[in-house]
Amino acid sequence: MKLLDILQTASANMVRNKSRSSLTVIAIFIGAFTLSLTNAAGLGIQNYLSSQLGNLGAENTLGIVPKPDASQDSSLPVKYNPDRKKNDVRGQGPSSSVLLVQKDLDKLKERTDLQNVRAVRNLSLDFVQLEGVADKYQVDLSRASGITTDLVAGRLVSQDATEPEVALPKVYAKGFGFDKPEDLLDKKVTFQLTNAKGETKAYTAKVVGLQEKSLIGSATGFISIPEFDAMYSFQTEGLPKAQLEQYSAFFAEFDKDLTDSQLKTLQDSLLADGYEAKTIKQQSQIIFSAVTAVTTVLNGFGIIALLAAAFGIVNTLLMSVQERTKEIGLMKALGLGRGTIFSLFSIEAVLLGFWGSLLGIGFARIAGQVINTVAQQTFLKDIEGLTLLIFPYGSQLLIAAGIMFIAFLSGTIPAINAAKKDPIEALRYE
Repeated sequence: MKLLDILQTASANMVRNKSRSSLTVIAIFIGAFTLSLTNAAGLGIQNYLSSQLGNLGAENTLGIVPKPDASQDSSLPVKYNPDRKKNDVRGQGPSSSVLLVQKDLDKLKERTDLQNVRAVRNLSLDFVQLEGVADKYQVDLSRASGITTDLVAGRLVSQDATEPEVALPKVYAKGFGFDKPEDLLDKKVTFQLTNAKGETKAYTAKVVGLQEKSLIGSATGFISIPEFDAMYSFQTEGLPKAQLEQYSAFFAEFDKDLTDSQLKTLQDSLLADGYEAKTIKQQSQIIFSAVTAVTTVLNGFGIIALLAAAFGIVNTLLMSVQERTKEIGLMKALGLGRGTIFSLFSIEAVLLGFWGSLLGIGFARIAGQVINTVAQQTFLKDIEGLTLLIFPYGSQLLIAAGIMFIAFLSGTIPAINAAKKDPIEALRYE
């Protein structure tokens, strides 16, 4: 028999007992439907986290903090270390956190395997104001170095800008009276800040981009590096040198061509010197691991349903073999070999898996569209840019292929049983 003839015969045999085949397909449908939804939820969350966390800094950037003292007994007071300062009251972090000092910065700058070593600095602005608008708003500004946030309009702040540039969250467009975020582009905004002496100063920058609301926060903008440095210098005027030379963390860049093992060697070297260094990807890995763990657990329910469906396929085809024993004997008497008989039943099992997975994935996609619409209008309306369920065709094809493979394996036992039938005994079967 040709392949097309085998497919037609297997399809006809599958629908011969509609009730039994339908129940088996429904069992597969449940597993495929569950797997599709849980897999789509995991992909949706991971895609959102990747866009939010994965672009906060360049891939070759390390965040460097003091090495935790693993030998310290938490039940005892912390021992004094003259090389480490405790955080002060300037709001750089928890009061018990350990700070880095100027000596650390100088030490890291001397390393040949690190480039562009810089301290994490924060600005405390009084307000931001649009030229010609009376309303003033609070805003946080960060240094636009290696930052690639999602934009709804405009572009990122240029590293080679000849005039001060800033990218603001899109909420500021509405605050300044614009219906569309792009209407704020190219407008001049003024930032005012006060230094330790009580003096105030205003800095102006051109709006070149409007950021999508993200995990970074709805009130954080990014300003060109020279302007940020000038603002920081003014704000810290009047502070004691001891306070100026205390830092919560450093950023440093490493060679983009480093392999994973070479990067690990670099991090181990920093750890030996008393610093813990991680890339943005490594820092966010715990979040991705948690999402993966939850998705795996949810996928387990779909796999359980598929296992139940697998036993249903075995049962359906074993009964089909028993009912068609005489038919099998006749086919063998007419010259059909064991391979053809095996193919008839195994392809019938694959067809059961195909229709169950097709219906399950199809209904999951329809349900996903409804869930996404409801979620974006209700409990996820404040989380912009998050599509809860994503159904890429590649993953859906993998799910369908996996289910059909499970169906094939489930059908092998009945198919082998049918192929082994003795034609004489089969023809005598009552």
